[in-house]
Amino acid sequence: SNEIISKKLIVIRHYILFIWRKTMDWQTGIIAGNSEGVSLFLPDNMFVRQSMDT
Repeated sequence: SNEIISKKLIVIRHYILFIWRKTMDWQTGIIAGNSEGVSLFLPDNMFVRQSMDT
């Protein structure tokens, strides 16, 4: 059962790192004032792109 737990932790850690990287890229895009940059990082999230444009 320890193997399963450690595998889950690796997956969770990978997921957190992925989200963190995306968030950093997203913030960098905002700081740069580049909504196109933000939409590049979040191509599948139309809602975020629309809210950035307004």
